[in-house]
Amino acid sequence: MQTETSTPTKTPDRCAGVTCTALDQCHIAGTCDPATGICSNPVAPDGTACDDGDACTTNDTCSAGRCAGATTCQNNLIPGGGSVKTDCTHEWLADPSPSPDRSGLPAKRIEYTDDDPACDFGAATGACTFHVAMCFNAAEQRFACTPSDVRQVKLAQPGVKPRDPVDAANRAALEAALVRLGGDVQGFCTQPWVKHGLPCAANSECDSAPGTGDGTCSRTVNFAYLSAPYACTPFADITVPLRQTV
Repeated sequence: MQTETSTPTKTPDRCAGVTCTALDQCHIAGTCDPATGICSNPVAPDGTACDDGDACTTNDTCSAGRCAGATTCQNNLIPGGGSVKTDCTHEWLADPSPSPDRSGLPAKRIEYTDDDPACDFGAATGACTFHVAMCFNAAEQRFACTPSDVRQVKLAQPGVKPRDPVDAANRAALEAALVRLGGDVQGFCTQPWVKHGLPCAANSECDSAPGTGDGTCSRTVNFAYLSAPYACTPFADITVPLRQTV
């Protein structure tokens, strides 16, 4: 007589060594599924305090897994400086905020003197550092303007080849703020012609030969669709040298 025995197969625990963490501030740590080793991703309760990184909102809270706040800086937005019909597509927010001009809108020019408490907190440094944010798609009530979706932002100043280290730092700070808003920095060589159109991240990558310094990498910040109203970047520190007067 012949008998057969079988040993039960042990199901592996795919959650061994797995630690579930929250995806972001509007989600909470989930639980691991032993069959797949994949963590769940539950949303945080509506009303949970958060920070959406938007310089133009306050009292940020979570709603359906998304962080958002109440827009509070409408009157402090500085129009972009182009056509009135398109100025609400891109506006600026500055801290300290400039005084209103004759039209009642914040002036596009701010004047301070060195050692002014509003300029580098009263330190005599020969320069002022301002907190600057870029805001898009404001539902303007101050002038007639219809915002539109933003697909690409190109910084005109500072340029792509700043000679001054301060300008280079300002450009990097603005690009980093746009990335925080969901943008993707992309660059393509525009000079010299032999490298024209090649992707790049720095001017040196476009040089005709290493160390020649003749390369120019034109950089833009691209968005899938930036259509949310009052979409503002976090504040970027922008340093401006002061003009000397006698």
